[in-house]
Amino acid sequence: MNKEKLKIINRVTILLLIIGFILDVLLNQRSLFIIICLGVILFIWGLYIYLYPKAYFIEPRNPNNFRLPWIGIVASSIILMVITNNINFYNNYYFISIIPLSILLLIPFFIKFFKTKKRDIRRLLLVLIASVCIASSISIPFNSLLPIVNTTRVKSEVLSKSYANASDTGKHFELYLKVNGKAKRFTVSKSKYKHTKENDIVLIEKRENIFGMIFYNIL
Repeated sequence: MNKEKLKIINRVTILLLIIGFILDVLLNQRSLFIIICLGVILFIWGLYIYLYPKAYFIEPRNPNNFRLPWIGIVASSIILMVITNNINFYNNYYFISIIPLSILLLIPFFIKFFKTKKRDIRRLLLVLIASVCIASSISIPFNSLLPIVNTTRVKSEVLSKSYANASDTGKHFELYLKVNGKAKRFTVSKSKYKHTKENDIVLIEKRENIFGMIFYNIL
């Protein structure tokens, strides 16, 4: 692996993200966009482990070391966090799912780490933090792609509507629905928001994937 190849990888990852964004916006291919983002993150993470300990995400002092294409992994993580904010899911599972994902990310790293003669504890701590950050960004989008094993639908009344334009996560269109006698907030599409009025009756689709994570969709 040389520095020129890493520059090419950086350009390719950015191009893939641009293509994924276009597919999402123009063709409504959100799942494909998520797969591209996940692929970019996991590829660069794998590349870091493969080149460790010579791989860095900042400019290394030693000219024999490599600076990895960090733009792709950072951009993908931000995109997935924005997507997560627009997915209706059962919150408690989010924190539970981060742990096994972090472990899966760290297993190949520890194999490489213990094979390395010179072990840098400071870098080990940074990798631990990075694995948790990555797991946090990919958890919900990854789970949303998994097969659904159980689906149920219930009717619910629209109590109120809410719109917000946040600078960090973009536009939010929300409906407050009556679920089990309580008001529950759901993120919906712009089209659904416009065509739904207070006191309307809508269908809530509850979907459970193979790992037991629950997602909601407003029909």
